[in-house]
Amino acid sequence: MSRNNAQPPLIIKLLAFMAVVIVVFSGAYLINLLPETPENPPSPSPTQTTNISEPISDEIKNRISIGDKIFSQYNKVSDYIKIQNLASVKMKEKQYNEAYDNFRKLRDEYKTTGSNECADPETLTYKNNALIGNNEAYTIAVVVSIEDSEDRALEILRGVAQAQEEINNDPQKINGKKLRVIIANEKDNDNDLSSTQKIAENLGSTEDILGVVGHFSSGNTGVAAAIYRVHKLVSISPTSTKVDIAKDNEYFFRIIPDNKAEAEALANYMFNNNKIASKKAAILFKQGNPFSDSLKSAFSNAVTNKGGIIFKSYDINQNLVGSEVLKEVKNPGNVPVFMLANTKQDLPDIIYNLQAEEFQSFYYLGGDTIYDPNLLKNKVKRLRNVVIAIPWHYTINSGESKKFVNDSYKLWCQPKDSEDKVTWRTATAYDATKLLIEALKENPTRKGVKQYLSRLKNSVSYDKGVTGRIKFKSNGDRAGESKLVQMVPDQNSPEKYVFKCIQGCEGN
Repeated sequence: MSRNNAQPPLIIKLLAFMAVVIVVFSGAYLINLLPETPENPPSPSPTQTTNISEPISDEIKNRISIGDKIFSQYNKVSDYIKIQNLASVKMKEKQYNEAYDNFRKLRDEYKTTGSNECADPETLTYKNNALIGNNEAYTIAVVVSIEDSEDRALEILRGVAQAQEEINNDPQKINGKKLRVIIANEKDNDNDLSSTQKIAENLGSTEDILGVVGHFSSGNTGVAAAIYRVHKLVSISPTSTKVDIAKDNEYFFRIIPDNKAEAEALANYMFNNNKIASKKAAILFKQGNPFSDSLKSAFSNAVTNKGGIIFKSYDINQNLVGSEVLKEVKNPGNVPVFMLANTKQDLPDIIYNLQAEEFQSFYYLGGDTIYDPNLLKNKVKRLRNVVIAIPWHYTINSGESKKFVNDSYKLWCQPKDSEDKVTWRTATAYDATKLLIEALKENPTRKGVKQYLSRLKNSVSYDKGVTGRIKFKSNGDRAGESKLVQMVPDQNSPEKYVFKCIQGCEGN
């Protein structure tokens, strides 16, 4: 048989090739005509996220949620939890209408003043996510530590949820599109930052995510910011204060002033208070904790630069015994001030070791982490009159702040003048989310978000911040001063305590 007889004629080859091409293009055309349903989702675009990218492990997968997982159910009634779990199952199955109906039911039926159910930010966030469903939306993430610091995590989530609720109900929205919020739950453990690393890597590699609010602690934030920089993803921390936490990282910003600003405010109070006879202080801190080490160093520098003396720094890891500390500070004489540069987790041990009546004669100063409304409930007399540096207080006399507080009380069913659920962490998280929203309005890309925030390092400022006018330093740190609050007896109920703002709450 000849070679020509062994192969099809050339014309047959060409016709076969053209048939294949027609089939392929016809298939593609038909696919584009199919409706956008969960079974036939559209190709991902920078404005749409119906699924996060596949996490590195099941452990990390279970730490990231658009509503398909519930992280906080402690202290809530069983009927509420039952409906919430059903809603999360519907979200996982992409039955968004059913999920929305259940989340909305929880928001409509549990409006008791002061209840944990009404103050639950997960339900509100996931309700808004369910309403978006499979439609286009701009997506951001918020990273908190619910399992290790639940109260503070929920304070942050309330700020993000409130900003999302407002923009999604605004007729203009973000150029006509809503905001989807992904919640990630990291560990708050300086000895184990693996969950933070993996969450940051997952969020960074998910191209639809256009900004991150977080992370929670200084240790978490430092690790995550370096990862986001590689992925060119902006993160705005509402809570981390360690000095030089992300040096030379143009993708990192923070709403809260750093430890240096806190230390300066506390040192100034110490030197300007005529009741403090000697400008000598002792410091309680936790060696190895990034926040604690940073605040200790910043306060030491602030005091010595003003001509004061740091008598001694006590590492609470070293079996701190109150009687021994008391003996040391009293023998040399005139050490009237204790600076608490520790974390919230250390407070029980410190309070226990300050049981002696003689400790009530000291003045106490503290960093932002000491601010905890639960202190007010516990009637901790040993820390009465403690002065704490924070970035915001609900009594700040500005229009933006007052509106935010009133809206927050209504949204979370809180009684007037309550700071149990609406704290500085709520306000800073709200401002961080609002900045991302403003950036997305101008240019809804990762590059656009960075460009918008970078302009706030120059002559431009964001003047509608709840925490005041927002400008950043060249390194992304917040430009501004810390406020000071003091724990004092409530004038209306002397047996109770309140945090009273004593500096910086006059306005912007």
